[in-house]
Amino acid sequence: MLRNYLNWDINATDDSTTTRSGTMTNERHDRVDETAKPDRETERTYRRSTESNGTDDPVSAGDSGGPAPSVSRRTVLRGVALTGLGAGLSGVGGTATAQQSTTGDRFRFVSVPDMFNWDIPNPQPGWEDAIDWFLDRIKDEDPSFVLNAGDVMDARWWDDETQVETLCDQFWGGYKDRFDERNLPLYVAPGDHERGDNDWGSHKLSLVPAFEESFVDIFDPPMNGPPNKQGLAYYFVESDVLFVTVDTWEQDGGSWSLSVTGDQLDWFEGVLADHQDVDHVVVQGHVPVVGPVDSEYSSALMLDGGQSSAFWQTMVDYGVDAYLCGEHHAITTKQVDGIWQIVHGALWGNSSDLNYLVGTVQDNRLVLELKEFLVDYSGGTLQTKSAELGNRSGGPSAEIAITDGSKQNGPQTVETIVIDGCDCSDAASQWVDGDATVIDESTHGNDGSLVGDVSAATGHQGTGQGLTFDGGYVDAGSDASLDITEPPLTVECWVKPGDPASGDGFQPYVVKVPDGGGQYSLHRPDQNHDSGGQLEFAMQSPSGEWQWVRTPIPTPWQGTWHHLAAVYDGSTLTMYVDGQSAASTSTSISMNGSSNALEIGRNPYHTDRHVSPGTVVDQVRVYRSALSPNQLGYDNPRTEPTGNDDAVLWYDFETIQAGGLTLDASMATSGSIQPGSTETIDATLTNGTDAAMEDVDLSVDAPYGWSTTATTATSVGTIAAGDSVSASWELSISGDASDGDYDVFVEASVTTPDGPCCVTSTIDVTVAGPGIPDPVDGSTPTDPDGDGDYEDVDGDSQVTDADLDVYADHIDDPELTDQVEAFDYNDNGRIDHGDLIELFEEMEQ
Repeated sequence: MLRNYLNWDINATDDSTTTRSGTMTNERHDRVDETAKPDRETERTYRRSTESNGTDDPVSAGDSGGPAPSVSRRTVLRGVALTGLGAGLSGVGGTATAQQSTTGDRFRFVSVPDMFNWDIPNPQPGWEDAIDWFLDRIKDEDPSFVLNAGDVMDARWWDDETQVETLCDQFWGGYKDRFDERNLPLYVAPGDHERGDNDWGSHKLSLVPAFEESFVDIFDPPMNGPPNKQGLAYYFVESDVLFVTVDTWEQDGGSWSLSVTGDQLDWFEGVLADHQDVDHVVVQGHVPVVGPVDSEYSSALMLDGGQSSAFWQTMVDYGVDAYLCGEHHAITTKQVDGIWQIVHGALWGNSSDLNYLVGTVQDNRLVLELKEFLVDYSGGTLQTKSAELGNRSGGPSAEIAITDGSKQNGPQTVETIVIDGCDCSDAASQWVDGDATVIDESTHGNDGSLVGDVSAATGHQGTGQGLTFDGGYVDAGSDASLDITEPPLTVECWVKPGDPASGDGFQPYVVKVPDGGGQYSLHRPDQNHDSGGQLEFAMQSPSGEWQWVRTPIPTPWQGTWHHLAAVYDGSTLTMYVDGQSAASTSTSISMNGSSNALEIGRNPYHTDRHVSPGTVVDQVRVYRSALSPNQLGYDNPRTEPTGNDDAVLWYDFETIQAGGLTLDASMATSGSIQPGSTETIDATLTNGTDAAMEDVDLSVDAPYGWSTTATTATSVGTIAAGDSVSASWELSISGDASDGDYDVFVEASVTTPDGPCCVTSTIDVTVAGPGIPDPVDGSTPTDPDGDGDYEDVDGDSQVTDADLDVYADHIDDPELTDQVEAFDYNDNGRIDHGDLIELFEEMEQ
């Protein structure tokens, strides 16, 4: 049998023909010898004796240690680029060449809170295959470390201190072993379940010190926190990125709170103040601060005081980039006060869609990807230790399995957040924004100014151009043609909402209002409004009478294109959603007059009201007429006004005159590209200002594992007013890149008359491999572990000796040799006996 040959061959082949030794084991992972582990007191003594190393930062490999800059991080504007809005101008070339290859990536990390949130020992029958698959996928992400924002186990172990210490050692220790076995450093934030779960009476409070001591002993965190939170709150710096873990559970005598206050808050502020020179700041804590957030199988704890808490305001003051948290077992992302709060994690054993976050620190930005995979459950309910002790009813499923689709395709990215390190001071950023203008196609010339973070996006038909709003807005001006006070009136637009169905504050789409009153406004109020978060079109008369029409949001909402329109003919006000009349009311009021601008994406009076980040808007139109349903843009996608429909504003966003500094970047290949290919990137930086820009440098940040090589000048000295400069790179796509969509960032840094600044353009890249291979020996092979190699050669959804035999029988046949991408397991570019050995070794594991 072929297996016997391979067993001999692995042991007999010298180093020139194999890359692995011949010693194999049937165990997936060798368990740690418990007898070899030092006792907890020995560990504690050793660790604390090595902590005094002349620095308060025991993990600060990348900390520069320099003085804090005179300008607070909070005074820095980020992401003020107009992505993709350049006019495609030709360049004038530079004088200095810089031909070098770089990935642009410094390191990666993974965040996976609330895993498991049940008492899951190591090993747990019925779970191990799924856990191994997941942790192997985490290892494949190549992280420098893993973050966990708490609730590792259920931990309802309340009898006495001995029980706490024994079960913490068994369950928490076994959990940490899983990561140690894969050389994955683990940094955990204590949650409520790290104290036995909420709520806490006097007996449970008396056990908290035992829980906390075990937590510190087992997870061995940096001991640089405040005196009352040593090992529970801590920080470290990795390659100029500061990571701070806070303890969101605090005790004061016989009471407890979900807070970060007192000595811990003072310490936290001191850490942030001492690290103002880092590139990014990431904070992890167990509970979210700003609601509302989605919850599933959760007690839904939130930080006391929310957005007004001193903890949140401290993060705002010091320019924290991201706050990672869990507790709610569902994903909710929102950017508030410049901080991305990312609630994630899921309840293993109950939730069918599990998730984790991958952070990639590049030279000029922090990219955060949320990934999901699906699981199936069977086998009834597992009795956990907490249930066995009588402290828990119910439990997780006894058996968990990764779905075939997730095994085949791997975890899928469901959201990507890019935190731009492209920094500009307030003064310098004005040269970037310049006076970029969206052209009004009506005869009234109501051209709009793009203000703040607004970028190009694909339009609602999958072609053309819309605008993505990430805190910015469009100012359409206050021309008399827009100051409509008498009917008829029609307002319409296409919207791809960034806010969840549950709401995320006031969403102003097209708004024309005076200070302190109303004129006409198409928007979605927040959940606390008396509309309950429905879609609304509102008008107000000069006497103060309000008139509105409301309708529930359509399903699905977030991330789905919808056409919204309001038509007022002088007797009836009607709202249309996706071409259908959704609600109407009788009215004959006049409207207030206003000298305020019409704005898209912001309320011009309540200037703190912006559409949620990521909202895309297309085809905004305002008419001094009442359009019929078949004249609205849902069924009538006209490309220009007809000349007789009284259009006073017609934005298709196809024509944008870029001002200021603009960067236009593109890739030579259109459509999808294959892993391992090389592509060409071209970029043009245009100086649309009236001043020269100095110290001009262009660069590329590619996805993790990819590389770029400049083929033209990238450092070009000075660009005169009105001039352009171009640069090109070769982009090498990783050979093991998974199918999916990726972002490549092209950046130009300059020195403006008011200081350094930069502008960024994003190229969307779609990677698609060769697809499912043709049949071998009459059967279609599969890729059980989703790594791009089709090890299941005979197509029976498992890797067995039969696959070895089929591979050997056809090793010289076109069925394999013409499909190298699918069957080259040892990545040497050909089909040979080394692939058989690789297949055998993987099967044995």
